[in-house]
Amino acid sequence: MPWVALLSLVLILPLIGALLTLALGRILPKRGGLLVAALPLFLAIVAIVVAVPLVSPGQDLAETISAPSTEVALQIAPTSAWVQPPRTLVFPTVVTPTATPTATPDQFATSSPTPHPFSLVTIVVRNGTGETGLATRTSKRLAQQGFRVLSPEDDPQQGTRPQTLILDRGDHPEVRNALAQFLNIAPERIQISSGETSEGDIVLIIGDDFDSLTNATPAPTPTLVGGPTATPNPYAGVTVVVRNGTVGRAGLASRTTDRLKAQGFIVVDTGDDDRAGERPNTLIFDRGDHLAVRDALVAFLRVDPAYVEVNSSEHANADILVILGDDFRE
Repeated sequence: MPWVALLSLVLILPLIGALLTLALGRILPKRGGLLVAALPLFLAIVAIVVAVPLVSPGQDLAETISAPSTEVALQIAPTSAWVQPPRTLVFPTVVTPTATPTATPDQFATSSPTPHPFSLVTIVVRNGTGETGLATRTSKRLAQQGFRVLSPEDDPQQGTRPQTLILDRGDHPEVRNALAQFLNIAPERIQISSGETSEGDIVLIIGDDFDSLTNATPAPTPTLVGGPTATPNPYAGVTVVVRNGTVGRAGLASRTTDRLKAQGFIVVDTGDDDRAGERPNTLIFDRGDHLAVRDALVAFLRVDPAYVEVNSSEHANADILVILGDDFRE
């Protein structure tokens, strides 16, 4: 029992006894006055008797009052608390993705391998004799040696060509000299910067002396003197035609063709487009699916891929047709 209840019992019981004494003193006769007077003393004794066992032996009431109860002791927090041991946090290494650099046209041109001179210059073989198929057979022989040969033709003066001629429409010394060496054609039968009209850079006109020239000595393997080191041309085998679709920009197709040839592209023809002035955008028509050459043209000429058509039915005498539009920048 708590000390507050014990103190209340000791004080309240005698008080109750005193009140009962006053009440009974009026009711009982005088001879019962002794009993009534003894009642408060009796209750006080009862309160003391009840309180004594509640106090432990050797402990006075002050100690009992001041001693903390067992319930309060149970609520005391522990003197120590669990502490998280130190640890090292290891974060994963963040790898920043490296952006793939976009090649500019200048970078593209620089990274291109040096093209073989044979692949840069086109040759047209014309039959100036009456022998059927001679130009076709000769074109195949030249192609096997690495020359870039276009479709063979019959010479307009067929039957009146006693001598075989090499007509260089520009100035292509490496290819011109290699061709003369391979076919045993004398230097005096070579015309440089000829005004001959043709799709090729060099025109080979087979004359009546052709068989005697080629059978005179075994055909030597063409050699190049002073030319660049021959490396595989990634654009070989795919022909390109360039047309000018603009108005007021004379020579645009020719200038662009020269740039393309310098990079190794095989350009076989240039000219004005039949819809010149109606071409706001530069167009590329791939008449087959020549992915490597087509993508190289897109990058070098800065053509919007939206204006590239694959497997096009557009008419052209080449594999890929390029039409320069108003948006083209040299």
